[in-house]
Order: sequence, then structure tokens, then C-alpha cells
Amino acid sequence: MGFWIMLPAHLCSLAGTIAVSHREHVLEAPCRQPLQQPFRSTSIWNVPIGAGAILRPAHIYSIGSPKQTVIYHCDSEYMIGFNMVPVNPPAKSVQTPVFDQGWWGGPPPAVNQACPVPSANNTWCHCVIVGNTSGRLPIPVDFVTSTSGNNEGVVLLNSTHVAQLQPVYRCTQGSPLLALWRPNTLNELDPDQRHVTPIRGEGAHGCHGGSGLSGFGGSIRLGELNRTAPPITHAIKIELYGHEYYWCGSRTNKSSCYRWPAITADSYALSCGDSKYMEAGIDEMPTGMPRPESTVQCYNGTNPDLQVGSLLTVPSSNSTLLRPTLRTEPGRRILDALTRFGGYIVDDASGIPGKGRTNICYERGVDDEVMDQYGIELSAVGGNPLFDDLNLVFRSLYVVTNNGQESVGGGGSPLYPPPPPLCPVESSSSTVVLTHL
Repeated sequence: MGFWIMLPAHLCSLAGTIAVSHREHVLEAPCRQPLQQPFRSTSIWNVPIGAGAILRPAHIYSIGSPKQTVIYHCDSEYMIGFNMVPVNPPAKSVQTPVFDQGWWGGPPPAVNQACPVPSANNTWCHCVIVGNTSGRLPIPVDFVTSTSGNNEGVVLLNSTHVAQLQPVYRCTQGSPLLALWRPNTLNELDPDQRHVTPIRGEGAHGCHGGSGLSGFGGSIRLGELNRTAPPITHAIKIELYGHEYYWCGSRTNKSSCYRWPAITADSYALSCGDSKYMEAGIDEMPTGMPRPESTVQCYNGTNPDLQVGSLLTVPSSNSTLLRPTLRTEPGRRILDALTRFGGYIVDDASGIPGKGRTNICYERGVDDEVMDQYGIELSAVGGNPLFDDLNLVFRSLYVVTNNGQESVGGGGSPLYPPPPPLCPVESSSSTVVLTHL
């Protein structure tokens, strides 16, 4: 059905105020499957941008600025056991020991002793077991992860709950799971604890170490970039190079480095002059990209509106003009999602000055779908038309400065239809099965 939206003046950054006729895709499904798009309709991931949103330019990758990106990286998030529902617990999974270990930056001393020179040949030392067992989780017997970067995983516990883990590694089939996982000390508002999450709850928080935000909500899921799929009806997750873009209001108070709904920032956010070993995805950097042993990583952005937890969007009027210029269907779909629901900053993508990275969070396997359908790499570098599209999109981003608990998406009437409600519960079982050692 068609309807008219008169855009408020603050959304019209181009000359004039315009009325745009939107023809929305009507979802055929009468309800929303919680494992495909979780959480309540009031969740931060499911609320559209509102007419009350106050927007200010994000100033990302401005033409002529030295702060540019060299890659739009596919930051894969593993959905573990999701193809095995509705069996409870998932069929073909076995209760697998979890070793409570993981790190960002350089390996800890115990790992350095056993693996002194991290490299692609030894999986960056991530498969060296030095932690203690903290429990068991139901893991498919054939599940393995990438051995580079700080993998993030969501484990299906049953039809109602998931466990969120980051980092998470399983280097060979049947081996233990290596992840930060402390099931005896669950607390949703403690960013240092990985916890069980009800898929019908609000779902704001979870395992992203640089923000405390969810590893489950906001992921671009399998099928959502397909050309025949309906539009994405949730916010997405994005990550910039924090040293060049993330703002801290104080050099002594880490709480000045993030905003709601984030509940933390990276441990090094205030550590200007310190070094942080770059192992995350370093073997996936473009050819010719230097591989520095260390780099300054503190947050050193200059835009007070741009912080961990910020909600970014492309104003509707700008999106209408920008969309016809994009050359790829994935680029158009990501633009539409950012226009309608926005994108939350959930972590630091890292990089080196002048050659930062940009991450977008996808379910593992979306990159294969994009290659099969469009013949392009989802981790896009220069020369890839998707890289050019995403540069245009990110240069068009604005910060929703009044996004908050009482004004999610900026408040006011939603500018776009919300997703349908969650489907009714099909099973009465809601028991979370955790095995402690």
C-alpha cells in the first residue's frame, strides 16, 4: 500500500523539504519467528526511526578527510545449532566442555609461553587451551569456527533461550569450545559476564565486548540480502575504527566513552600512547596492507555525538536521492535498513591511522549467499562495487542524538512500519539446560 510521509525539517539536509511516496513491502508472514528475528517489538533492534529523531551529521569518511576505510569487512556471527529446532535441546548436539578463555589484543602470558609467535599457521594461538572448564553447552558435533579474529557465537540452548559468547573458537570437530563463558555469574548489565538471553525479551545486551550490546539482535541474517527477500525490518550493527572516530568526553572516565544503550567501552578506550596487538582479522586485510605488531588504539574521535552505542541512520530525504545511484542490491538493502531502523555502533573495528576498517555484522554464511547470487565479495575492498556503495552510504550517516530509553529511535511516530509481532509460543518448555562441571 502506498502512503505519504512529510519529512520534518531536521531530516531534510538537502535543499528543500520534500514529501516522499513510499511503497512498503507487506510481509506475508502474520508473525515473526523469534529465532530469525528475536526480541520484543519494543527492543532497540526492532523499533523504526521516529519522526521525533534529532539528527546531526556523523562526518564519516568525508571526501578529503584522511580518515578513510580500506575494507567493509563481513564480521561473521555464528548461530550455533539454529538449524536443529524445534528439538529441545538441539538434535545432533552434544554437551561440550567450555574452557573459559579468550582475549582481545595480545595473548595472555600463559598462551605466550605455549605459543610465542602468533601467526596464521598456528591459528593466532587461539586454539591453545590454558583456561579452566566453566561448564558445558550443546554444540553440534561438526561445528568449527574461523581461527582468525574475535569470533562471536550465539548457542541455541532450547526453543526460548540462547547463550552469547565472544570470543569463541572451536578449531577442530569434536574439540572443546574455547570461549568467555561464566554461567554461574549471569548478570545482563555486567559487560564482563557472558549470559543466557531469552529470545522473547528486550535483548539489548549481550556479548559484544566493546559495548556490552547483543551478539544476537541486529545481525543481518541468512536470506536477508537475497534479491527476493522482504526488506530488513530491524536495526543492524556496525563498527568503525575507534581510534579515529569514537569520542570520549574525559581522559579519566571510561563511562564518557559510550552512550545508551551501550554499557561499556573497550578497555583501552582511554589508553592513548599505549599499544594493542592487532590479531583480529589481520590475515584478512587487503593485499599490501601493513601488518603492524602494535598500533595506538585509544578512542580519539572528534565528533561528540559519535560514540560506542550511538544509533546512526540515513535521513529519509537523503536516502531517496542516494538509492538510485547505488550499483549493488546488497548496498541498497543495507541503505534501506539504515534508513528505516538505523545501525548501532557495537565495537571497534580497529585499523591503523588513515587505513581503518569498517565492520558490518552478518550471520555466518551470508557472505556465501552474496557471492552465489551476485558474484561479489561481502568483505568489500576497493574495486568492488559494494565498497563504493557502502562508502556513499556511510558518508550519508547521521547520529540520532536523542535516542534513549524513553525515545528509542528518536521517539515520535515511526516513519516506517515496525516488524510484525512475535509468533505465539509453540512449546510450553522454557527450561534452560546448562551443565556445570
